[in-house]
Amino acid sequence: MTKEISKETEQESQDYFVILQEAYGGLEKEENRVITNNKELHEAYGIINRFRRPGLPVPEIDFEKYNVVAIFLGERSSGGYSAEISSISSVKNDLVINVKENRPNPDENQVTAICQPFCFVKIPKPDSKQAIVFRKN
Repeated sequence: MTKEISKETEQESQDYFVILQEAYGGLEKEENRVITNNKELHEAYGIINRFRRPGLPVPEIDFEKYNVVAIFLGERSSGGYSAEISSISSVKNDLVINVKENRPNPDENQVTAICQPFCFVKIPKPDSKQAIVFRKN
């Protein structure tokens, strides 16, 4: 579901913490996830660790206070791509997460390798009345 959000109704930005941001090991298809418990977090780390030996450690998250947002850009044909959260704002009854895809500079050489950029961010648990909405910049 996509909602149109007016910039005029946005409130101040929410705090967030980048847990992990890398170019290799994400999903083949674009996907955004809101992770609300340890089981879901271990599943997400299972995805990014499937080709890593040893795998990255799963962080300790207090899911009473926080959620984790996982942004997977999907498969890209070269290096130079990255995923990030540019901002998080409260808009009426929504928590709007602005997702940014950084692209390689066309004038610079890039590694020719398939990559799957992703980013995991810890956010304060939203109010139970708030829906989480992703907006791509």
